[in-house]
Amino acid sequence: MDSLINSKKTTYLILELFNKIFRNEVKYKVVVELSSVNGCGLRELARRVGVSHSSLKRHLENLERRGVLTTYYVNPKVKVYALDEHFKNLRSLLASNLANNSNRG
Repeated sequence: MDSLINSKKTTYLILELFNKIFRNEVKYKVVVELSSVNGCGLRELARRVGVSHSSLKRHLENLERRGVLTTYYVNPKVKVYALDEHFKNLRSLLASNLANNSNRG
């Protein structure tokens, strides 16, 4: 039981630290949203995060420069954004945290 409590506390602390590192709610929301999917286009991601396309594009470019995101094209006009491979552990951490929060509500 203690390890479960410590695990939840550790997860919470890591997520709080992550949120403070980015110091930006939009970037945090982007990472959380991308943690639940393998990739997402600009329009769908803007809808999920709740910001305009132009505003989101600036944030995505910033996250891509930092190495948090990777991109690929599904066709010449559609660019898809995804969490970089280095963030696989973060993906599972965020996904489990989101699942735990949705079970509480």
